[in-house]
Amino acid sequence: MEIEHKVFRFKVDGVQDDGLFEGYAATWDIDQEDDQFKKGAFKKTLRENKGHFPILDHHDPTEQLGWNLEAEEDDRGLRVLGKFNLDVQRARERHALIKQAADLKVSFGLSVGFRAIKWEMTQTADADIRIIKEARLFEYSTAVFPMNLAAGITGVKALYEPVYHELIACGVDEAKARVIINSLEPGEPGDAHSMPDNEPILKALNKLLITVKSRE
Repeated sequence: MEIEHKVFRFKVDGVQDDGLFEGYAATWDIDQEDDQFKKGAFKKTLRENKGHFPILDHHDPTEQLGWNLEAEEDDRGLRVLGKFNLDVQRARERHALIKQAADLKVSFGLSVGFRAIKWEMTQTADADIRIIKEARLFEYSTAVFPMNLAAGITGVKALYEPVYHELIACGVDEAKARVIINSLEPGEPGDAHSMPDNEPILKALNKLLITVKSRE
């Protein structure tokens, strides 16, 4: 079973010069994928790990930004206290962006990496809702998009997430971007006839390739 990712609008309540910040890594609301964490879902994993989880950049295990120091469930969701390691360059960059978001009074994105252990399905008038009763939390990550965008690509490996975001940034609509990402998933080869083929897509993939080569 693969690790799932969920992006939540992250309202920073406090960000300090030493890298400390507070906010919510997850909430109890129903998301765009018709999933809902139930209060208590993180209780076991918090007890086992004492609230200490790595903070990553877009779920990339090679890009750790710091550690979460404390975590607790309240009536709103999973409240976290994290600290960026400001000796790490990428952490300094993300810290600066979150401070800017706080100054502008706008939300930042946090995405949790978890595995659903126990869940049940319930039906409403509009949808079938998966209520996650227990989840194992592996990490949470900073995310560029705060509007639950990554919920549309749940289960996609972190390797492909930058491709998705680059496609969106270059003007590819969300539906086409999902088709492309799904075609990259191991064991799920894309249908050549269903793959959209247009200039924005080629531009996005070419730009990403240049970026990857520049980091080698």
